[in-house]
Amino acid sequence: MTAPATYTVTVTLANGCSDTESITITQDIAVPTAGITPPTTTILTCSVTSINLTATGGGSYSWSDGTNIVGTTATLNVTAPGTYTVTVTLANGCSDTESIVITQDIAVPTAGITPPTTTILTCSVTSINLTATGGGSYSWSNGINVIGTEATLNVTAPGTYTVTVTLANGCSDTESIVITQDIAVPTAGITPPTTTILTCSVTSINLTATGGGSYSWSDGTNIVGTTATLNVTAPGTYTVTVTLANGCCDTESISITQDIAVPTAGITPPTTTILTCSVTSINLTATGGGSYSWSDGTKCRHQATLNVTAPGTDTVSVTLANGCSDTETIVITQDIAVPTAGITPPTTIILTCSLTSINLTATGGGSYSWSDGTNIVGTTATLNVTAPGTYTVTVTSANGCSDTESITITQDIAVPTAGITPPTTTILTCSVTSINLTATGGGSYSWSDGTNIVGTTATLNVTSPGTYTVTVTLANGCSDTESIVITQDIAVPTAGITPPTTTILTCSVTSINLTATGGGSYSWSDGINVVGTEATLNVSSPGTYTVTVTLANGCSDTESIVITQDIAVPTAGITPPTTTILTCSVTSINLTATGGGSYSWSDGINVVGTEATLNVTAPGTYTVTVTSANGCSDTESIVITQDIANPTAGITPPSTTILTCSVTSINLTATGGGSYSWSDGTNIVGTSATLNVTAPGTYTVTVTSANGCSDTESIRLPRISPYRLPGSPCQQRPS
Repeated sequence: MTAPATYTVTVTLANGCSDTESITITQDIAVPTAGITPPTTTILTCSVTSINLTATGGGSYSWSDGTNIVGTTATLNVTAPGTYTVTVTLANGCSDTESIVITQDIAVPTAGITPPTTTILTCSVTSINLTATGGGSYSWSNGINVIGTEATLNVTAPGTYTVTVTLANGCSDTESIVITQDIAVPTAGITPPTTTILTCSVTSINLTATGGGSYSWSDGTNIVGTTATLNVTAPGTYTVTVTLANGCCDTESISITQDIAVPTAGITPPTTTILTCSVTSINLTATGGGSYSWSDGTKCRHQATLNVTAPGTDTVSVTLANGCSDTETIVITQDIAVPTAGITPPTTIILTCSLTSINLTATGGGSYSWSDGTNIVGTTATLNVTAPGTYTVTVTSANGCSDTESITITQDIAVPTAGITPPTTTILTCSVTSINLTATGGGSYSWSDGTNIVGTTATLNVTSPGTYTVTVTLANGCSDTESIVITQDIAVPTAGITPPTTTILTCSVTSINLTATGGGSYSWSDGINVVGTEATLNVSSPGTYTVTVTLANGCSDTESIVITQDIAVPTAGITPPTTTILTCSVTSINLTATGGGSYSWSDGINVVGTEATLNVTAPGTYTVTVTSANGCSDTESIVITQDIANPTAGITPPSTTILTCSVTSINLTATGGGSYSWSDGTNIVGTSATLNVTAPGTYTVTVTSANGCSDTESIRLPRISPYRLPGSPCQQRPS
């Protein structure tokens, strides 16, 4: 018996009497459903060093790594990558398997720090940007605390800074950089001058700064000097700023005062101002305080009183302690024959910044004495004048009589006011590559960059940073200067593209978001067209994408990233099985898919398997979908048929079914085709269609077709009990 059921035998004698007996045959071929509870992850990493796998399905468990048995409980702790298969076996011996693939990602990043422009903090460089590389997440430490979790760290203090770069798999690497500091401050000083008071005799004072580095003098309004020494000609508070190479500075100030109070010179009117033959001398008395200096054209006396014995112009110069002076003149005449004093008219009587002296020539004969109203300034006919004023020449004849002539020399040393019209901007940038400077003040112009003359017109086009000074000169040769500082901002941004999760477009990843960094405005290009103007760009085609980052100063930088595409479709296949026909002897067929990636089997209605191998027990069309890691898939199908037609077993009725003393054997012939197997209920007694029977009993033939299906037919040869009748050689009766 090969199938569960209740089997009943009916025993019938030749006399037609019968009896029955029954037996129930049951079957337990329940197959477990092996399963593995999906773990949180199937990837071993630096942070996930083991994964617990839990099998389900009941019964007993046996885990294999493909080579060895690695566990016999429901739970298995996995520490190495591989394919792990659990076999679940029930108490009835039926079993099922399930597999899971454990992979490993322990790739370690390479931590790096992009070298900054400088590693020294100074008074001018108060912070340094450090940029880490290596991908993943970042953690900055100053050796004590975590101080940043971005790729970029702004450092404002010296120390050793270490960045730890950690990938998504928990693996990490570190890199360090040492930031030092130079904030030494100079000590600005001004060497004490001999005096801090400007007077009529002290018209300038030299100030000398100390402290090293560069110097910048200010009068509180303008920059008036850039060297250690400054010549001061006006009162005020002068401050020097001393700056070291590290940008650190210090200041020192000094106050310069001025005393130019001028006295009022006077001469007390004498009784008469005319010398005659009877008045041979006249006493003149000066007033005004301070010291006195008289000039009568021939001599000087340093007292308030002067006794005059000759006609002429007498001038007293009154000088205070501050060196400032004033003059008063009185003319003493004489009524005697006098010479005729004269001064030849010069080409010009105006002193300028370019004409600093004028020659005067006296006429009249005799001797000559020139006076500037205060002092005797010459005793020859010719006098070289370098200061404005009234110059008087006294011409004295040989008889002692004299005459004078005066000429007034004026001065035009008016200084222009140099100016520079403020430009729209004083900062050169990548977009503003030149600045026009326009000078004012009249006259002629000369521009300097501190080293060379760079222009001689009112307008100057500037293309380099620096201090530009214009000198404005009037027709009188007098000049003034004005300066302007042109700076430059051509700082270039650092364009970057945040690494995306992947740079490969696939059948499952049809677009990738790219995010640019660097500040300012953004422009994305695919090498042909501008494809975006935002920081973020959504890419759906492979190619090289370049972002241009532009700052407000017009300076820009670019960064590129290559996006590739993997849409290769796998070739799904099914390895041809030994047979595609289910029969009574072939109750299941293993189908094996090829093509790589993951597998999904369908019977046209349901998903019936997710492994490469599928065990089929029912006919139908089975389709496997093979999906590559890139999400692309292909399908292949196979048709499984079934042949479970049963033969019809039969036994050709023999001439008799009763063995007797004369019929000692009976030939039984089975029909139904295929192979035959005869049984007497205990043993197999024949394997051909015909069986020669020599003993009573129930004979059963099993007919099996080529498909393994079978049928049975039985025949009973009754037993006859022998008995002897008197006179009979052999008698039988049915038993």
